[in-house]
Amino acid sequence: IETVEKTGLIYMLAENYCYMRSNMMVLNMVEKGVFGEITYAEGAYIHDCRFLMFDSDGNLTWRGLLHGKESAMNGNTYPTHPLGPVAQWLKIGQEDRLCRLSTFMSKVASLPRYVVRNFGEGHPGAKKDFWGHGDSATTVIETENGAVIVLRFDVSSARPHNMTHYVLQGTTASYISPRYDKEDPLIWIEDRSPTAPNGIALEWESLWKYSEEFEHPKWREWKKIAEKTGHGGGDFFVLTDFIDSILNNTNPPINVYDAVTWSSIIPLSIESARKGG
Repeated sequence: IETVEKTGLIYMLAENYCYMRSNMMVLNMVEKGVFGEITYAEGAYIHDCRFLMFDSDGNLTWRGLLHGKESAMNGNTYPTHPLGPVAQWLKIGQEDRLCRLSTFMSKVASLPRYVVRNFGEGHPGAKKDFWGHGDSATTVIETENGAVIVLRFDVSSARPHNMTHYVLQGTTASYISPRYDKEDPLIWIEDRSPTAPNGIALEWESLWKYSEEFEHPKWREWKKIAEKTGHGGGDFFVLTDFIDSILNNTNPPINVYDAVTWSSIIPLSIESARKGG
């Protein structure tokens, strides 16, 4: 922040998950008032990365070192994929702010088992006390406007990769992301989706049913090019937005204040977990 304010140079956090098609469409719906008052959200980065923590000889890579006991990094240490889109939906830094959090860590279990199966019981990582980062981190955040956010970070548990997990709850709409690639994102909208006579929500609908009406303008314009790039098209938009902000000398969509706010989850979650939540 000090460097940006002192130099006037452009800084943008390249958080590509904010630019996935479904996340941007939900953002557009939020901005158009579809969700009413937002009360709750979830975001998770759950990705089995155990194979990336070791080289072929069983030596720890940088990912493995971050989970070692000596790193002192036992917390929600990769929060911006799940929090970035949620923070934009809740307008954190504009109309709301993060106030307090509590983080709880599960025990160490998956990495020692993986080590035994792949490198034998003689490997030091076969012992649980070799590791300092629990399998799964759960962080609960309260915002100034009274919304609650739940974040999960887990790169150790045995589980097929579903890339994203998001939930958004408002007074007039609900959203849940797909569990895996072959599912659609789901939405329920008051007065539009199937509803009982007494007003109770009955059935989810595919988010894509509403794409003609609520597709984000960026995706409407660049869909054919963006979907050829990585991270659900996000890699295209982080580059174009960063370049545009430099050429036009405008505030980037994910500025240095957003970057610091979202990343503050790392040290605060570590401190919270150390203090038992």
